[in-house]
Amino acid sequence: MGLSRDTTARQLAGLTDGRRLRTPEAAEYLGIGESTLEKWRCSGQGPIFERSGTRIVVYRVADLEEFLAARRARSTSELPIRNTTPAPLAVQKGLGSRRARRVSAEPAE
Repeated sequence: MGLSRDTTARQLAGLTDGRRLRTPEAAEYLGIGESTLEKWRCSGQGPIFERSGTRIVVYRVADLEEFLAARRARSTSELPIRNTTPAPLAVQKGLGSRRARRVSAEPAE
């Protein structure tokens, strides 16, 4: 493959909104590694994706563009984007339980 993001963007520019990319192509389109995209998918930080099969994940080109547009900045001094999506329930329960145990373990004054 080895296409730059600009080349990939030019090639996909004429395609319809329905075009979907699998993880390797989507990662290349975004200019990141596949493992980064997979980690983002697990944590809910990445672009919206669809499952077209049990193990097949695809990304709409329009969703990738929207993801990039949300991260536009004019200066490196701008604050980084914060993830506004809630953490998965299992993560919330796990953190909440540990915090609750720590708080309850402290002696009351």
